[in-house]
Amino acid sequence: MSSYLEKYNKDYEYGLECEKKLECKIQELAGCKLKKLKRYDCFDWTGETEKILIELKSNRSKKTKYKYAIVGYNKITQGLEMLKQGYKILFIFKYEDGLYKWYLTEDTIKNIHIKQSGRCDRYKKEYKPYALIPREYLIEII
Repeated sequence: MSSYLEKYNKDYEYGLECEKKLECKIQELAGCKLKKLKRYDCFDWTGETEKILIELKSNRSKKTKYKYAIVGYNKITQGLEMLKQGYKILFIFKYEDGLYKWYLTEDTIKNIHIKQSGRCDRYKKEYKPYALIPREYLIEII
């Protein structure tokens, strides 16, 4: 039986693999050269010349499996702070059946729900506040 750490690292490696595969497409969407941020930073990339922060959420399911796309609420609160400093905040969701985007703005924040949620598929309960973004607000990229 796998341990929590083994499952966690497997998920982390999957995320890195998706980042590498999609980096050119994400850079194209950003419209500028990107700088990869560190493992425990709140976002995955920032623009080298533009004020933009990007987070990629890689899912092993189809977009229609769940009613919402989820993001840790900490990423929303940090994003809102960075909006005040003139940054664009872009969330990208990779599903088995497509790639989608959602920009955090003062208007789009009105469409999300905040809920204590999480997962327990890694042999440990992982619950925290999440932002639930109704999937109809995700914009298809490919």
